[in-house]
Amino acid sequence: MSSLATSYRRTKVRDDEALPSGADGLAHDIIGFVRRSRPSVRIWMQQVQEIIQRSQDARSLTDEQLTARLSAHRHRHRVSDGLTDEMLLDALGCIAEAADRTLGKRPYPVQLVGALALHHNYVAEMLPGEGKTLTASLAGVMAGWRREPCHIITANDYLAQRDAELMAALYHRCGVSVGCVTLDLKAEQRAENYSKDVVYVTSKELLGDFLRDQMVLDGVTDPDRRLIRKLSTGGDADESRITMRGLHTAIVDEADSVLVDDSTTPLIISVPGKNRLLKDAALAAKVLVSELKRDIHYLVDDRHKVASLTNAGVSQIDALTDLLPPLWQSSQRRQELVRQAISAREFYHRNRQYAVVDGEVVIVDEKTGRLQPGRSWSYGLHQAVEAKEEVELSDPAETHARLSFQRFFRKYQRLSGMSGTLQGTAQELWRVYRLPVVKIPPRVPLQRKVLPACLFFSKEEKWNQVVDSVSQHQRTGRPVLVGTRSIVESEFLAQRLEEIDIPCNVLNALHHEEEARIVELAGQRGRVTIATNMAGRGTDILLGEGVAHQGGLHVIATELHESQRVDWQLFGRCGRQGEPGSAQSMVSIEDDVISQYTPRWLQRVVQMAFTARFGRLFAGWVYARAQRKAERYAYRMRNRMLQQDFLLSDSLSFTGFGSHSRSRSDGESI
Repeated sequence: MSSLATSYRRTKVRDDEALPSGADGLAHDIIGFVRRSRPSVRIWMQQVQEIIQRSQDARSLTDEQLTARLSAHRHRHRVSDGLTDEMLLDALGCIAEAADRTLGKRPYPVQLVGALALHHNYVAEMLPGEGKTLTASLAGVMAGWRREPCHIITANDYLAQRDAELMAALYHRCGVSVGCVTLDLKAEQRAENYSKDVVYVTSKELLGDFLRDQMVLDGVTDPDRRLIRKLSTGGDADESRITMRGLHTAIVDEADSVLVDDSTTPLIISVPGKNRLLKDAALAAKVLVSELKRDIHYLVDDRHKVASLTNAGVSQIDALTDLLPPLWQSSQRRQELVRQAISAREFYHRNRQYAVVDGEVVIVDEKTGRLQPGRSWSYGLHQAVEAKEEVELSDPAETHARLSFQRFFRKYQRLSGMSGTLQGTAQELWRVYRLPVVKIPPRVPLQRKVLPACLFFSKEEKWNQVVDSVSQHQRTGRPVLVGTRSIVESEFLAQRLEEIDIPCNVLNALHHEEEARIVELAGQRGRVTIATNMAGRGTDILLGEGVAHQGGLHVIATELHESQRVDWQLFGRCGRQGEPGSAQSMVSIEDDVISQYTPRWLQRVVQMAFTARFGRLFAGWVYARAQRKAERYAYRMRNRMLQQDFLLSDSLSFTGFGSHSRSRSDGESI
């Protein structure tokens, strides 16, 4: 293959266009509705019966004969532009037989339907516990046969490595190479794994590597343009330093989390820059802000995470200007610096948004509860948090490239996904990614019982009831999983339970080393587990002996999230694969969702009406209203992020993906 052809395959990405609007947008939405309404599942269920028959026929084949059949299908996938239904069904039948021989797992019909949905570029809504790992592998084998890069995106590094190892035997039997990319891999190891046919990787690692490759190419992704530049200027990018080998197929596990929830913040590539003046200014600003009082010198918007100075605050800063280095003494600079320090104090809290580990501030992913070592907030915010915590200040990062997850995934030639919690996302997935959502029927009837939510006047009452509920279930022998939104709350509840002699396991960013063991034991008789969202996705909690007869795992949510889907992710830990289980929310009107998304006057009305006859019903309505408002706000933020990416692209003449930007939009740097 010529060097130009190789370059083309390694660097070509699909051009994406701005979202349609007006009449075009309406037509686009109608097309999406029609695609979602097609009887696809009924057709696929009929095809699955044929696949099952072919897999049964393949049982009589020797290992050598099966290998030959798989090799023939691999060749057809590589050379054919399109496959007939006959070829596709026979291929899946052979893969199903290979899965049984290598993994001891014969795919269920719902898994085969899911694989067909992925192959046809749909998002499959499959209930938790239906076996999405094997489903993705069935589609991954067929994608890997094309010898184009196939990326299977997982929720975290642990799942990427686990799934790659679990499914390796199946891939190898089918003649497909498999690798995984995690945070701790060096550049040469990353390149080696990206050279595989199928790569398991998280969205953040994938986008980070993509942006680094774009920096190597200096933003010129088209190989023809690079050839013209080389001929005209004599210079060219060193393509040997490129890590990836193109964007072709992506299969997104937990698609709602990756394609929707993570889209509110861009990923930023940055390098440390020596800026002693900024570090000195951050330390000085911390001292200056210690003299300011909330609601007197500054006002806070908790929902938008914005602080604004009052006239009294501006006067106070003016009087203390001499505390700042000369470079930061101008009115605009010092006010921006002070607002950053206020944000660090008001919106970024230890063991919520970050943790201090070995004297360093480490970001905590609020959606998963996991530590994010090596990442930092941009525009001096990280240094402001470090100054607040009185740890050694790191060098500030200088932005070199940025891109939203929405624009990135729109660059794939083929995109599909799976999730068990896609409520309310179908229209957005179609509008942004042109992905239709299809619901896969469950393999066995769902036995999970979702109990009515308990609503309390104060957090203290709520935590008292949580402790009582855990104690009651633990005495009956039922295992209990309690979900908290932050590290500090998980530690607080663990201490409360310890005081009444109830042993528990805590799973959060500070106690993550034994995650697999903790999750594995969480379904045993009488076991109590407290976890942030780390225990939320991708791992089955297996019930111990006799637990099913006691009612299965009981899940308690101690605070609702900004999106109802995230609550259902926690509830999905119980009642998997037809097992019994129950879930209940215990929330208070002092929780963050109420305080951030409900006007002060309405909060006061709720407090006054709470003890009345219908007060709790009214409070429940206000809570649901606040959650819906939070979901709408997050949707607007994602739309705004995507539009901003397009605006940046239009303003930069040399690139189509908005890198090298110094936009003020806050993001997470790596």
